[in-house]
Amino acid sequence: MALQYFLGLILAASGLVAGVIISLLAKEELKAGKKYFLWLEDIILLVFIYFIWQKDFLSPLFFWPIVAILLLTMIHPSWTEKHAKWFKLRNSLTPYFLFAFLLATTSKSPSFEVFTTLTFLWGIPAASRWVAISKKWKYHVGVKIVALIGFGTLFWFLPFFSFL
Repeated sequence: MALQYFLGLILAASGLVAGVIISLLAKEELKAGKKYFLWLEDIILLVFIYFIWQKDFLSPLFFWPIVAILLLTMIHPSWTEKHAKWFKLRNSLTPYFLFAFLLATTSKSPSFEVFTTLTFLWGIPAASRWVAISKKWKYHVGVKIVALIGFGTLFWFLPFFSFL
């Protein structure tokens, strides 16, 4: 079971690597696709929320804060640049903290494969967007990979999270 969980974490984090590879191979498409990356991330987050709601594996104590944070993550960056420069939740480590939490809490259920796949898919447009907009994309992607695997490992070894 532990091997399956850690392989799932590595697979989920490899979505960021896949996004970097795709964006480096198709540099001319990055400028045109930048706005679509945001929409794709939002759609994947909505699918996350749908599966969290449908599977009903979290208590309301965890369910509503996670859904609220995922919805706040979907606030468009153009709005945050104009109205709240401090609010850059999409670019922070918070989504990866939540993804690692969801992977740890579903590690013993059939939903684990679904959340692993969704985390992988969310990483592709996120990494492609960082390559398109930032000169420090290597730093951003590296920190996100380490955060996802690190938080996931931490949650795995904390007994509280493995018995949710």
